[in-house]
Amino acid sequence: MATQRLDHLRVLVAEADGSFRSALESVWAKIRPAYTVSFVSDGSELIEYLTHTGRYAPPVSPARPDLLLINFSLPVMDGREAIKTIKAIPAFAGLPFVVFTASEDAGDRLLSYRLGARSYIVKPTTMKDIEVAIKNICRDWVETLMLSPENAALFVSKA
Repeated sequence: MATQRLDHLRVLVAEADGSFRSALESVWAKIRPAYTVSFVSDGSELIEYLTHTGRYAPPVSPARPDLLLINFSLPVMDGREAIKTIKAIPAFAGLPFVVFTASEDAGDRLLSYRLGARSYIVKPTTMKDIEVAIKNICRDWVETLMLSPENAALFVSKA
C-alpha cells in the first residue's frame, strides 16, 4: 500500500441491499469521486471477485481492493464466513476491512474485531448519516491510519 495514492483508492463493498448499495454509490461519488468503488452482493461473489474465479475469472480479473466494506448479513455466504474464508487465503489475510452492518449485537462486534476488522459501523438509515459514516471512514481510517511516511506527502484532505 505504500505506493498507492490515497486519492485513488479501490474500495470493494459487499452489500446485498440494492437501495443501500445505491445510496453508498451516490455518497462515494459525491465525497470521493476519484475512488474506484465496486460492489458485490453476496459472500460467494466476494470470494470470486477476490480470487478471480467464477464470474470474475480472466479476462475480467478486477484489481485488488485497498479496502473492503462488508455487511455481515449477506446471502449465499454471510459476511462472517466470507471474512473467515478471506483470512485463510494468504494473499488476502492482510486485506483491511470495515464491517458495515445492521447488527447491533455485541457478539458480532467482538467477532468482527477478533477477525481483524478495522472498524465496526452500525448501518445508518438516512442519506445524511450514510454520508457522515463514509466521511468518517475516509478521515479516520483511510486517510489517517493508512498513511505511511512514503505516501504522507501525497495526502491532501478533501473533507
